[in-house]
Amino acid sequence: MCPARRSLMTKKVVLEYAEGTENAAAACREFGIPRSSFYRWRKRFLAGGVAALRRKPPVGRHWPNQASPATVEKLLELRREHALGPQRIAWYIERYHGTRISCSSVYRALVRKGVGRLPKKSCVRALHTRRSAKQVPGHHVQVDVKFLSMKTAAGGNVRRFQYTAIDDATRIRALKIYAQHNQSSAIDFIDYVIERFPFRVHTVRTDRGGEFQARFHWHVEDKGIQHVYIRARTPQLNDKVERSHRSDQEEFYQLLAYTDDVDLKAKLAAWEHFYNYNRPHAALNGRTPYEILKCLLGESHTCPTTADTLQSPRPTVLGCGGGRLLCDTQVALTRPSSPGAGHSASEVRQLERRQGVTPPTAAAASPPRRPAQCSLRARGGARSPSRH
Repeated sequence: MCPARRSLMTKKVVLEYAEGTENAAAACREFGIPRSSFYRWRKRFLAGGVAALRRKPPVGRHWPNQASPATVEKLLELRREHALGPQRIAWYIERYHGTRISCSSVYRALVRKGVGRLPKKSCVRALHTRRSAKQVPGHHVQVDVKFLSMKTAAGGNVRRFQYTAIDDATRIRALKIYAQHNQSSAIDFIDYVIERFPFRVHTVRTDRGGEFQARFHWHVEDKGIQHVYIRARTPQLNDKVERSHRSDQEEFYQLLAYTDDVDLKAKLAAWEHFYNYNRPHAALNGRTPYEILKCLLGESHTCPTTADTLQSPRPTVLGCGGGRLLCDTQVALTRPSSPGAGHSASEVRQLERRQGVTPPTAAAASPPRRPAQCSLRARGGARSPSRH
C-alpha cells in the first residue's frame, strides 16, 4: 500500500472510531495522534467527505517572483502580433522594457494563459555541412537574391527582387529592392554594399546564378575584392543569407501591405536598420550585429545583453582604397567618453592580421590581371566567366 493510501485509511479509521465511541480524546489517545490533527481531519471530512482527506501537494499560495501582470500582457502581445518563441520574447522584454525574465517563466505564463505551441513547419535538417562563423568583419560576405511576389490593392501581382548581403562574422546586412533581376542590378548592389558596410570587404561569396556571372565577377575583382562561387546545388554554404531571408519573410513581408515601390523601399530601409541595430539574434545569444562588431573590434570586453540599445547614425566613410572602405568607428560603433576615442585604420588592419587574414595590398586597387587558367570552374566542365 502506498503512503498516500495508508494515510487516507488511517484518517478514516480514526474518525470512525471517534464517532463510534463519541469521545474524541479517547480516539486520539488510542491512535497516538494530537487533537489538533483530529479536529483538522474532522473539519475537512464534514466539508468535503472522504475526498477532502486526501493528501494535497505542498504548493505555495503566493509566488513573489512570478511575472507581473504588466509583463505578462507584454509577452502575450509579442506572441500574438509577432509569433515569437519564449526565448526571443525574453530577449525583447529585457532589451526594450528593462525587465529580466527567464525563458521558462515566459513559457509558464503562456501555458497559464492557454497559448499553444507555435506550428512546426520546418523539416529535419540535412547535416551534411558543418556550421562555422568567421572572426574578422568583412572577411566573407554572402550575397543572394530573394524573389518577391506581392499583391497590389487592385488585386494584381507585383514581382520584385531583394538583393541581400550579410557579413559572416557580425551578421550585419545590406538590403536593396530592384525591379530587374540581372547583372546590372547585381553590380549596382555590390557598389551599394561597399558604401554601406562599415568595414572593408575581403571576399564576396555567391551562388552560380545568372546575375553573378562574368560582368559581375570582374566588376568585383576590379574593386579589389575576391569573388568565389559556392558548389552547385549546395545553398547551405550560403547558410546565413538564406536564413536571413526566412526572417525577412516571417517578420517583415508577411506583415507588409504593398502600395508602391517608394513605400516598399522606405519600409525595407527601416527594417534593415532595425535588423542591424535593435533586433536580438538567436545566433548571437540575444545581441545585435553592431554589438558583435564592437566586441570583435575590442570596443567592449563584455558584450552587452541589457536594454542599452545602439542608436548610432549611418557609418561615416573616411577613405577608401581599391573598393575597401574604412569607417569612422568613433561615430558608428562607439559612444566615446573622450574625443579621439575609437579604432584607427591601422588598428583594424592589426586586428585582421591577428585573426589570420592578410589585408590586400595597395596594388589591389588597380584592376587585376586575368589569370591564364581561371579556377572558377563548376563541376562537369562548366566554363568559368570570361571578361568582355
